[in-house]
Amino acid sequence: MRVGILTRMANQAASKKASSKRASSKAVRPKRTSPRVDDAPFEVIGVYKWPVTIKAVKALAKTLYGTANARSIAACKKQLASVAVIELHSKQLPRGFDAGDIAQVPPGKRDGNEQVPYDERFWTGDGKSELGFSPPAKGPLRIVFFQHFFDKKAPLYLGNGVAIPLPRISKLPTRLKARLTYEAP
Repeated sequence: MRVGILTRMANQAASKKASSKRASSKAVRPKRTSPRVDDAPFEVIGVYKWPVTIKAVKALAKTLYGTANARSIAACKKQLASVAVIELHSKQLPRGFDAGDIAQVPPGKRDGNEQVPYDERFWTGDGKSELGFSPPAKGPLRIVFFQHFFDKKAPLYLGNGVAIPLPRISKLPTRLKARLTYEAP
């Protein structure tokens, strides 16, 4: 009988010790340090398919290859077909913002050859007026840019590692189609 009581007491003590150890391990867990989507300074307004015209394809072929033969046209058509227009909204750009830090590859896996925003332009917060290539000092704004070789399955990654999920590609809105032009890199 005495052995049974001692065993039970030992089991209870061991159980309390294990419970205490579990509780203390939960209490000392480090805070999450990886960035979250909530940390992103941007809201995605849309991702749009850039309309490809034969005129644009030939112009790009002449710029890149010096000629618009069948081979250069095919290469340029493939390149332009991969272009998406991305529109983001921000209440205020983060200090030191650089559009070149945005890519569809996480910062730790970049090799310097990833696609970054091309021909980025800033617009008013409501998207009605273009402000140019330099970000305004303050206030809500939009940034609209071309993304070559767009991967519809990948998010946008900011330089700090925040991943911004992207919606499905949709048709380019008339308000942008009328005011955007694609110029060869």
